[in-house]
Amino acid sequence: MANNDRSGGRKQTASRKLAARAIAALAATTGLVAVQASPAAAIIDGTPAEFGQIPYEVVLQNPGGDLDCGASIIDQTHVVTAAHCLDPLVLTGYSIRYGTLNVASGGTIVPVDQVVTAPDYDPLDPFANDIALLKLANPIQYGTNAQPVILPAQDGAPEPDSSATVSGWGVLTKDGPLPATLHVATVRILSPDTCHDASGTTDKICAEAPQGNIACQGDSGDPLVSNSTLIGVFSGGVGCADPGFPGLYTPVGPYVDWINRTVAG
Repeated sequence: MANNDRSGGRKQTASRKLAARAIAALAATTGLVAVQASPAAAIIDGTPAEFGQIPYEVVLQNPGGDLDCGASIIDQTHVVTAAHCLDPLVLTGYSIRYGTLNVASGGTIVPVDQVVTAPDYDPLDPFANDIALLKLANPIQYGTNAQPVILPAQDGAPEPDSSATVSGWGVLTKDGPLPATLHVATVRILSPDTCHDASGTTDKICAEAPQGNIACQGDSGDPLVSNSTLIGVFSGGVGCADPGFPGLYTPVGPYVDWINRTVAG
């Protein structure tokens, strides 16, 4: 696993290209959409979130201060995101913006002090074990729009055909313009068998709306929440707003013991 101490921002260079090549190769063989972090998030056909509706989601900012990914508050000093959001060679200079619905203004910015990726995460295989824990330099001050999300039980899994909420910043239509505010949508959880048939994967949660995968390019790290519990972290997708092609989320349940140990340690 990767750890780091806080330092000033530095440019992300060769490792982004390395990860991009790996994702492109994987996409070519599996049909997965590459979801390398980019300056945009996408909740297709989402609606504007109300202040306090999604208090656990924060903006993960890259060393340049721009949107890198979404992330979720789990306590005052830790957030959870997708591991592939983070440059494997430059794990410094990140920060979060919390307490606001706006992607680039308002709220409070807190530097990330330490990055810990999941055991066995490999940036050359970025869809496996795609989850990371970020320790913050200063504690989050809880308020109406800044609250932790509940973690599931270890190995807890969502019920097939149940509904869940996904949220994020970005385009509202495929290839459309980028709104500045957080948007939210409801998706349906697919059964493991249906998920495998649709995506070829066995280690992800599949979720979709009638129009397919509504979390899209650049939406990495966004939370999938059911009954106020963080059940998944957006990792990738098959298609984008194409019926029959679900979004793929790293399940949080298998990593809860690891999260708790890391937070306590």
